Amino acid sequence: KDLQSAWRVHWDHQLYKALEYQYHRGLETLNEMLPQVNVSLVFKQRRLQFEPPLEEIRTAHYKQVKDFLNLPLVFKGVSDVSEKAGFFRGMMDS
Repeated sequence: KDLQSAWRVHWDHQLYKALEYQYHRGLETLNEMLPQVNVSLVFKQRRLQFEPPLEEIRTAHYKQVKDFLNLPLVFKGVSDVSEKAGFFRGMMDS
């Protein structure tokens, strides 16, 4: 049991390194990977406006960015150590 725990902790650290690398690569290409949004410029109520409204576009964009940035918070490892919240949080700070 003790040897198995040490092995699982080792795998958690290997997972951490791989996930951290992919997370940082994802940060570098995040804007390129987000889906394209089609926006029209329409004349409504005697005003030129975006369709969909700029607030909706901004909200959707920020939600997608936030979801990606929070990925390390939902990662699960294979050992008891990584089951505790925050094991993968460190990659968000580096």
